Amino acid sequence: MRPLEPAERDALPVLARGAALRFFLTRLVDWSSTPEGALVKPKNPSNMPDASPSIAKWRRRKLWCMSKETGSGADETALPSYAGPVARRSFRRIKLGLFLSSLAACLLVTLIGIVFSQILRLAVGLAGAAMDYSQFASGGFLGGVQGALMLASYNFFLFIITVPAAWLALGLSIGRLPYRGIVRRAPFIRWGSIWGAILVGGTTGFFGFLDSMVSGSGALLAGGLVGALAGALCGLLFYAIVKPANQLADVDIDVF
Repeated sequence: MRPLEPAERDALPVLARGAALRFFLTRLVDWSSTPEGALVKPKNPSNMPDASPSIAKWRRRKLWCMSKETGSGADETALPSYAGPVARRSFRRIKLGLFLSSLAACLLVTLIGIVFSQILRLAVGLAGAAMDYSQFASGGFLGGVQGALMLASYNFFLFIITVPAAWLALGLSIGRLPYRGIVRRAPFIRWGSIWGAILVGGTTGFFGFLDSMVSGSGALLAGGLVGALAGALCGLLFYAIVKPANQLADVDIDVF
């Protein structure tokens, strides 16, 4: 999809008024000539003056979203007045998305921690005598990795703490993206991954650094990886529940 040319954007208000006039005339004909008992339900044509602002508002949202998605390089000040930023509005299913994503984050961290722990054990078993088992001792790098994965595995049992923490982090990050007119999937996955890495990696790294710098580095790396994967999936889940692109493009078809 190509970005709209300036002349095409400038013509949209005229097209919107023409569309409103077309619906007004259609209603006027139905209002005056629909026979009794017809399946068509006549609508009052006097309500149509509100249609032009409704269409223009919808066009502004679509134009702004298209300019961001296509990366045309045109900033907000270069756009006409009717193609300005999306006004703050109410979005449906935001709280539901945050709640389910927070629960999913708690469960995913646990599952990913268990899977990675099994992978680490399998890798150690395959390495055999070539493995430097001193790294698993207290203060070792692999000891920090193993400790972080164990903490992640028990994450679900601390849901009273982890779910509200995930809700807060997601609410302050991906939960605010729709209000800024961001409708692409990638930012939701990216910011979910970033905050997941910060929360899980920061927690496991803190306990690892209490032992040693080397152990803390391993715990930070392993916890950050687990949190990033879980956060990315939570961002995708939130996007699938809220569907911000569809909500920004919604039009009140009752005016037609």
